[in-house]
Amino acid sequence: MGLPATTPRPPRGPQKRITALEAGQRETNTRLGRIEDTLRTSSHLFELMHERLEHLEEGQRELVVGQRELVEGHRELVVGHRELVEGQREVVGRLDQLVEATIRDRTAWVEAHQRIADGQEALQIEVASSHRSFQHEVVETRRSLQQELVETRQSFQQELLETRRSFQHELTETRRAIVDRLDRVVEATIRDRTASSDRIGAVERRLDVVERRLSEREPPR
Repeated sequence: MGLPATTPRPPRGPQKRITALEAGQRETNTRLGRIEDTLRTSSHLFELMHERLEHLEEGQRELVVGQRELVEGHRELVVGHRELVEGQREVVGRLDQLVEATIRDRTAWVEAHQRIADGQEALQIEVASSHRSFQHEVVETRRSLQQELVETRQSFQQELLETRRSFQHELTETRRAIVDRLDRVVEATIRDRTASSDRIGAVERRLDVVERRLSEREPPR
């Protein structure tokens, strides 16, 4: 702070000088008090500034450490960015390969689809032609089968008639043979029975003869 401005000198005289001195002393005391207050305020401000400087130094230290960490992080970021660039290059290369493979696959798929479409069209034409040929063959086969069926039915009926006639003839012949055998059996039975009757009659006659002879040999009682 600057020195206070000097007051004009009062008129000469002891009392006036004393009064002036006292007034100057009081003003000086007042100014000294203000100076002390200013010094106390300045001291407090210096203390606050010192604390702030200490905080500022700590902040600067932390700032330096942070800047160092930031530099290290920046270096790591640069390395990571380089690795990212390399990775992006690899990704771009792989994407290029994938695009080329996709184009090749798409081209091959289009060609295969075209071949399938062509084959399907040819197959449809062949199926239609085969279907018409098959229908014609079915019609011809049906006619042939119907004709063969009619002929087989007629032949079967003819064979059935021939078989029935032959069976009736054989049955008639068998009946005749059975009748002839029965006649022979009856005749043989009759002959056997007649012969048996003759034999029985002969035996009875012999028994009669024997009885008569026995009765003739017995003495009279």
